[in-house]
Amino acid sequence: MRLRHAVIVLAGLGTARSLAAQSLWLGPEPRVVLLEVFHPTFTGSALEFPSFAAYLTGRLSLSPGLALQVELPVAHAKFTAVLADLSETGVGSPYVGLVLRRPGSRAWGEVGARIPISTDNASVIVGAFADLDRLPAWSSDVLPVTALAGYRWASTWGGFVAVRGGPGIWIDVGDAESEAVLHASLQAGVESARFAITGAVTSMTVITTDGGLGDRSLFQGGLVAEARLGTVRPGVTVFVPLDDDLGNAIDLVYGLRLAVILP
Repeated sequence: MRLRHAVIVLAGLGTARSLAAQSLWLGPEPRVVLLEVFHPTFTGSALEFPSFAAYLTGRLSLSPGLALQVELPVAHAKFTAVLADLSETGVGSPYVGLVLRRPGSRAWGEVGARIPISTDNASVIVGAFADLDRLPAWSSDVLPVTALAGYRWASTWGGFVAVRGGPGIWIDVGDAESEAVLHASLQAGVESARFAITGAVTSMTVITTDGGLGDRSLFQGGLVAEARLGTVRPGVTVFVPLDDDLGNAIDLVYGLRLAVILP
């Protein structure tokens, strides 16, 4: 399925059918819980506040080089229509993965999949556009499996750069087509004991389909500002579309986040 067609369907308030990874914005800590809440602003849409997509992510260290990562998505959509208002809530497909990192290493790997149990109602529209990296969390017709690798370099003065990427497979388990995709992202920012500011560009490209690169890819930019109050880290998030496909559907995504570092 072409990504351009998928975006048009979603923007027209259709159902997310064959669109698929975990949060790019979770830090490297081995034991952490992160709650993210997003509100997308659709172009010319009747979507109203408090429509939102929320992701609760947890990482638990199993051994010095292995951690379990789980994510639970929930979304709510409220629309104002001419004949009647619509308000629906649903759950997305949960993510379960393993993170592999040698103690002291700058590199890491991650493998995981989503359980395809997403609710089939209007809430998937809000969830699908809230974060490009987690677009497939809102389809019950595909089982997304990803294998990612990353590298993070940090300076002595607090600056850092991180890259992440790898393949994914959307396995057809319903009314969809199996596809191979490629995830890629670049992060950069500055952090200290009291705050962190991170910017990123992320992309998702369908490999096993026809068309030019623009038809098969989506790009998103993001910015996170986080206060560090000991083990509690509140923050704000802003996402912006970086191509016409996303830009024709949404203007901006903004949200709040709260991370808690576990002992």
